[in-house]
Amino acid sequence: MISSNIFKEAGMPLRKFQNNSENLRHMWEVNKLSNFQNSNDSLKVLGLLWDTNSDVLRFDVQSFPDDWKFNQTKRLVLKAMLKIFDPIGFITPFSIRMKMLLQETWQKGLQ
Repeated sequence: MISSNIFKEAGMPLRKFQNNSENLRHMWEVNKLSNFQNSNDSLKVLGLLWDTNSDVLRFDVQSFPDDWKFNQTKRLVLKAMLKIFDPIGFITPFSIRMKMLLQETWQKGLQ
C-alpha cells in the first residue's frame, strides 16, 4: 500500500515527502506520484538543511545577521540564539556556547 493512502486512511494527508534514494525517486517519477518534494537541493528538516544527494545534515550559519561581525551586542547574541531551532539536539554543542557567552556578558556587566 502506498504511504499516502495509509496516511489518508488515518486522516493525516501526506503532502510532501522526500528520501535519499535515487532509485526510489526515479520510481516515483515513473509512477507519476505527485505528493513528493521534487528537489535535488537541500531541504529544511527540523531546523537543519538535509542534502538528499549526499545524505548529510547541515546547519545554515549564513542566516545569522550580517552586522554580527561589526556590532557585537547582547541583543545580537540573543537574536542569533533564538534563530536556532534544533529539537533533535544536533547542534547543542554550538548553541550551548552561545548561551554561555550571553550569560557571561550579563555576569560581567558588559554592554
